[in-house]
Amino acid sequence: MSVMGSLNLVVPLVMWGREAPTHDISCVLFTRDVRTIVTGSRDGQICVWDFEPPTLKLTPRCLLVGHTASVTCLAQGGKARGTSYIVSSSENGEMCTWDLRDGRCVEVLKSANVHSSMTAYQMLNVTDVRLFCVGNYPEILVYDPHTLDILFSLAARIQPDWISALHILRPPRRNDEVVLGVTTGGWVKVWTVSEKEVRPREPIFEHESKMIRSLNALCLVCCTYNQRTVLIVTQDDWQIYDAGDFSQLCHVGGIPGERWMGGDFLSADRVLVWNDMGQAYIYKLPTKLLRGAAVSCIVESRAFHNKQAEGDNPILYGIVQPTSKEVILWRLADVSDHQLNQILQVQPFQPLVFTPQPLHDDCLGCNDASTNRCFGSVGRREKPAENHSQLVSSTTRTPCMWS
Repeated sequence: MSVMGSLNLVVPLVMWGREAPTHDISCVLFTRDVRTIVTGSRDGQICVWDFEPPTLKLTPRCLLVGHTASVTCLAQGGKARGTSYIVSSSENGEMCTWDLRDGRCVEVLKSANVHSSMTAYQMLNVTDVRLFCVGNYPEILVYDPHTLDILFSLAARIQPDWISALHILRPPRRNDEVVLGVTTGGWVKVWTVSEKEVRPREPIFEHESKMIRSLNALCLVCCTYNQRTVLIVTQDDWQIYDAGDFSQLCHVGGIPGERWMGGDFLSADRVLVWNDMGQAYIYKLPTKLLRGAAVSCIVESRAFHNKQAEGDNPILYGIVQPTSKEVILWRLADVSDHQLNQILQVQPFQPLVFTPQPLHDDCLGCNDASTNRCFGSVGRREKPAENHSQLVSSTTRTPCMWS
């Protein structure tokens, strides 16, 4: 609906009746300046929220309507330091570029390729970011976020298959990018990409390929603190690999009745893994005493490449436990090695449980279609450390927007 004024000003309006539109969240995006949260829904709408980091307050800014199917993924567009553009993709192949300043849809593309994940990455000597997309096709498609044109693709010579997860990194003292991808069939692929070597419509084939034990991987991420340590998460387990030869360093199975959904590194030897129930588990990776010095779970440790023995398993020391179906911002207190050793000495051992405590009245979603509002909350230890890690988790099933 639009209102025409005497100056030909078009003001878009979205109106509803007694019941607000549902906003069953399917994906969440934090902008680079950490001042805007974007949520995609299974109904196709996208909501933009203003976020105030000092007070953790959320305010809905606008509702973007354009997709005709569930939004599968969101990515930041534009320059690496800019935050005004985002790109969204839906399960029927629609791609849209949005201007967050006024909510305009500036570009639309309907494609036969359905993207399950989009990763925004700025390549060396390139002003704008590139979108590395994977989905129901046997390659990685790289898009221009403004025009939605395909710039180039990463293909496989050996065992081509759908790419289920990828990670992009730039090794130290190198002028190219390394793209790691794992297929649904469990083949890990390594591409080396340089913008100078890119040829339009000419695929770049993998430089390395190896079969591993991770089928239908949901997440692949390299440790920021040690780029050779790789975490791969499937719904049944998660594993740590050495990126040098992709030998398996450790393995943790699933919890009965739950499915893993993703994970990330909190530090060089701390891993956070979350499931489909909205819970997250914090693990300490194995630490070995080598020549009198504590050596953490790093690939340079020769002992870590030995067969995993009893007592070498990652230690579960923390559980992030939501109490309601809403999007929650958590602040997790750091636990030092000394504190962890003290915790492990308590018998019977029980992991720390981080439970939320309400802070504000604004929310991303709630279970009731009434006028009540609730906000994502923060889990704390009784004596939090000075440094914290932040986590955004979505446990929303059938929430409403607001009324």
